[in-house]
Amino acid sequence: MGAARAAEIALLGDAVGASDALRVGLVSRVVPAAELNAEAAALAGRLADLAPGAVAATKRLLAGAFERDLDAALEAEAEAQAGAGSHPDHAEGLAAFIEKRPPRFRGE
Repeated sequence: MGAARAAEIALLGDAVGASDALRVGLVSRVVPAAELNAEAAALAGRLADLAPGAVAATKRLLAGAFERDLDAALEAEAEAQAGAGSHPDHAEGLAAFIEKRPPRFRGE
């Protein structure tokens, strides 16, 4: 969503319908109300299957993305990659891929 549209929504307080929210990127998906719980559970399950440390690092990088210049963002990314590459979950992910099985991340 661009700054002008965000300002319009914030300042005017107009209601934003589901299809408009999806179109302008305010939400990432829209589902019928009857499917909401199942969709949320499926999304939560997918997140739970990921390596917890990698998810946390990604969230930290995303949260700081607009506060850093390019050099600082690249440095933060390099540090996160170095940490992830030496984490036990990284080895588990590689082993699972080679063995063609789901990974069992521990998040230790």
